[in-house]
Amino acid sequence: MSKLIPVRGPYLPGYPRSLSPEEIKLLLKPSLTRRFSSSTLLAGSMLLSAATGCAQNTSVAAGPPAGQVPGQPGKPATNMSTLKNPKLAREVNLVTSEILDRRAGHGFDAFWSDYTSIIARRELEPNPPVKYPRIPICYGNSYNGLFDIDTAKQATRRLFALYGIDLERGVTIEGEGYEFEADGYNREHGVGFKLLMPEGAFGLMGGQEFEAQDPDDKLDREEMQRLASEISARRIQFFVADAARFPLMDGDQSTPLACYMASVVDYLNWIHGDRHIDLSDVLGKIPGGVPDRGLLELDGRFHPPLPGCDFETKEDLKHWTATKGEIALCDRWPGFQATSLQVTLQPGGEAVYTVPSGKKVLNAPSDDDQYSKKCSDATFGGKVFLADAEEAEVVVHLTLLGTEGRTWTFSKKLPRKVTVAAVEMRAEGPRLGEIKGLKISAESKGPIVLYADTFGVHPVKIEDVE
Repeated sequence: MSKLIPVRGPYLPGYPRSLSPEEIKLLLKPSLTRRFSSSTLLAGSMLLSAATGCAQNTSVAAGPPAGQVPGQPGKPATNMSTLKNPKLAREVNLVTSEILDRRAGHGFDAFWSDYTSIIARRELEPNPPVKYPRIPICYGNSYNGLFDIDTAKQATRRLFALYGIDLERGVTIEGEGYEFEADGYNREHGVGFKLLMPEGAFGLMGGQEFEAQDPDDKLDREEMQRLASEISARRIQFFVADAARFPLMDGDQSTPLACYMASVVDYLNWIHGDRHIDLSDVLGKIPGGVPDRGLLELDGRFHPPLPGCDFETKEDLKHWTATKGEIALCDRWPGFQATSLQVTLQPGGEAVYTVPSGKKVLNAPSDDDQYSKKCSDATFGGKVFLADAEEAEVVVHLTLLGTEGRTWTFSKKLPRKVTVAAVEMRAEGPRLGEIKGLKISAESKGPIVLYADTFGVHPVKIEDVE
């Protein structure tokens, strides 16, 4: 049995013989009152109550606490934690292992776990962080979209049940300034979960589509702030995670699902009083990550990026300028890194990188690079993702800047068919000698937003100079 204490709302319908129009507006969702007149709804409620004498309550109002609430300091339920209850830990392991084995996908099992790190993000301030997987998005045929959301919801209900919390679906949660439909809710204990649904297209060329949600069912960011206040006041407890932050690569469902289920277990331990959260642990394992996050793969080999082009620190921004545009670091769509460069350009705008002072970059093999010494051509590459544009297609130019006005430009047409159209831009050509910088520009009629990842050239020799 769960150690959670019930939280009762201030009002539960007593199934009256009739309802006033005002009561109908309070009890029914706004979408219904828009589609039907008050008189129609009133007549319907009278007929229903006369015929049945009762009705099913599918709406819950968050109210003041009634006694001890899960996770309240002072009386934690220490025995309902996987870290302190061996029997519970075994049961959780059996459920998660079964789900991961069933959802391995395409025989890759948890292939991308070896390259994944964790981004800890608090969706609701009173809750523990959610462990989002930072999977290096390589795009192309590899990027399938998002993880199996239905399986994630089913897994959540099963995990809650192990803690003695059976969840009911289709319950509308109403509070001061928020209303949404829960993916699961327990009325007795006042606890539930909501997986924030994405909207739009995801995956290669928008292969996975999500329709716009009913505003009355979704939980938006403004409502989440109010919900967080209710959680802080111990009026209700809710686990919330963002489905759009669990990408799927090469059909590997195990990696994102493992991170999601680990976050659910962390939350259940948390509300039962165990506040120890290991942010590096995912169901007893530590994802492999990539030790050399700044390396760029060119010509089948990994090479260091141009100085200031791995976008790992704010210092890198000092080497970039924008004309008719803006640049910033962000955590969206990096590859083998934690951050990327967000470039917003107006028509005719450009972002320019200059090699940092004290560094000299030569498009030439290093002393110990015997492989490159046998090659006469050079390879220049990076990742540029088109996120927003008015046109269906935008031509993006990358220009490598050399000495004495020498340049090397290559272009690629990026489609805006999907939420993020990602293209790895690379080209081969004659060596440029010394490299002084690079430039990003585009042919567009309106503003565009690009995300740029590690830029590099092969072969490359980076020297320190005075």
